[in-house]
Amino acid sequence: MPGTTLYWKLSHCGRKGTHTMAVDIGPPDGTPNNERQEISDGQEWRHHHGEYTVPFGQTVTRFAFRSVGGIS
Repeated sequence: MPGTTLYWKLSHCGRKGTHTMAVDIGPPDGTPNNERQEISDGQEWRHHHGEYTVPFGQTVTRFAFRSVGGIS
């Protein structure tokens, strides 16, 4: 529902070094419209969280997780 704040959290680590991932949030049929959420972690598990306020006119919200950078 537009105006609703959605809260997310996840745990992330790189298997063999530092890895970067992105959390994309937005409508299912368009470009994600969240502020870019990039997460970089080494080989220790870290916990991350954030929030997203659903914009006017958006009735379905998609959360997607994708790799941004390889191991360094």
